[in-house]
This record gives sequence, structure tokens and C-alpha cells, in this order.
Amino acid sequence: MKKYGLAVVSVLVSAGALTACGDNATGEEEIEQLLTDSNEAMGNLNSYAVETAVHSDDFENNAILQLTRDPVALTNEHRQPDAVSGETDVNTEFIEDGIYYYEEPSIGEWIKLDAEEAGITGAESLRPAEAQLDMMKQYSDQLELNDKGDDYILSASGTEDGELKELALEMAGGQQAKEMGLEVTDFDIEIVIDKSSLLQKEATMTLGFQMPNQQENEEEADVQTQSLTSTYSQFNEVEDIHVPDEVTNEAIDIEEAQEMMEQQQAELEQEAQPNEDSEE
Repeated sequence: MKKYGLAVVSVLVSAGALTACGDNATGEEEIEQLLTDSNEAMGNLNSYAVETAVHSDDFENNAILQLTRDPVALTNEHRQPDAVSGETDVNTEFIEDGIYYYEEPSIGEWIKLDAEEAGITGAESLRPAEAQLDMMKQYSDQLELNDKGDDYILSASGTEDGELKELALEMAGGQQAKEMGLEVTDFDIEIVIDKSSLLQKEATMTLGFQMPNQQENEEEADVQTQSLTSTYSQFNEVEDIHVPDEVTNEAIDIEEAQEMMEQQQAELEQEAQPNEDSEE
């Protein structure tokens, strides 16, 4: 089940390739080689975990994701403090046996649907660490590479350069961020890669941004700052993932959930109707 042999062979080959670049490689070529080799090492893992913490001026979210590729399975738990009650909201999602399960707080139900409908077509869909490096590779000429003890440090900073600002927008949400007219005011990113295994250990990012004014007389929007830290662990050590029985037993189909949400919306509109009539 767990492909330890493949991972070890991949790491040894990748390490040799990186060393072979040696003094003949330019900085950009060496960075591209490192990104390629690290992606290969991460891709040959059967399982790993990612712990992510996101903080901004008025928002906080912590998530712990565990995944396995053979079999394809995932568990992802989000924790977010409620600004009003002070309590922590916990939402969890699972994938097992080709079925995606998630909580829908608005109707208080677990919902299930085919994993392919949720965009999970197989093991190739479970690659959060690799997807990040795929993006970074497109901007390798904007990255700096440094050694720090047992680690390689890839970093980029600033928004003066057009390509750096483009990278920042991609990290902020890609096309959606561009369509919203998001203006990036500050950007720093750092990725830590273990020298011996070439596996990612940590990624940190700070992003300053400003939303566009919607009206001409509207005051200039405040600059918001968001920081993100992702830590990678449990390489080939994630235990088999199983959806709890209470979830599989209680989960409803997406069609039934949609009917419940539509009914709930109709009831809310009906409750609001008397108030609108009395105001008239």
C-alpha cells in the first residue's frame, strides 16, 4: 500500500540531479531543478498531512488535512472562531470510496456526492503541496534560493515587479482575485525544502491587499493583511482514513440537500412578507 521504495528512489535520483546542476547552472535553472525534484519527491509519497493557519485583521482559520493516494482518501477539518459568540466553529470533510462528504451548517446536515463531482478524479487530484510548487515554477526567475542548515529556502518579496505582482495575485486567488480588481500592496513568500529528502517542510506567506472602491464618492478602502503558514508532516505515515459511521449513515444526497435549502429559503421569504406588507 505505502510506496516507501518509490519515494526513496525518487529522492536519491532527485538529489543526484540537483547536485549535477552544480556550478554550471544559473540561479534560475537551479531553482527550476529544485522545484521539479521536490515536486517529484512529494508526488511519490502515498500520504502526508498539511496543517494550515490563516490570520488576517478580522479573520482566522485553522485547518488540518490528511490524505492518502492508495486508496484515495482525505479528511480535512476547519476551525474558525465565531466573531459574535467567541465559540469555535468546526467543519469537516471526508473522501472515501469515491464519495465526498461535507457538513452544511445552514441545514444542519451531512451531504454526500460523487467525489468526481467535487473535482476529485483520482490520486492526481490530491496534490496540495505539488500544486503550490507548480505555480511557483512559472515564476522561477522571481525566486531566490538560499541554504540554511539542513534546508533550502525559496523566497520572493515585493510588488514592484510586474511578474511578482502576478504571482501574488495567483496566490491570492488567481482569476477570481483579478476579476475582483484586488490590488496587492505587500507580498512575501518563503518555502522550506529539506535538503536530504527534498520534501517540503513549511510554506509561509504574507499578503497585503486592497479592494477597489465601488463608487466614486466612496472612501478609499483600508489595506488588509493576511498571513498563511502551512506545515507538512506525516510523510507516508498517515493511517488509513475512514469516514465515521454516523456520517455515512446520516448523510443525504445533494439533490435532497438542495430541496431542503430551497424550502428553507422559501420559508424565510414568507416570514419576511408580513413585515414588508405592514410597512406599506
